Amino acid sequence: MIITAFYAAILTVLYLVLSANVSRLRLKHQISLGAGRCQS
Repeated sequence: MIITAFYAAILTVLYLVLSANVSRLRLKHQISLGAGRCQS
């Protein structure tokens, strides 16, 4: 059980870091949520 908690903690930190990085870059480049290219 200790190993599972350890991996869960590591993945949580990784998820938070990546989410913060994406949010920071979206603010820097002024990209709204859902702003993508529609290829219809």
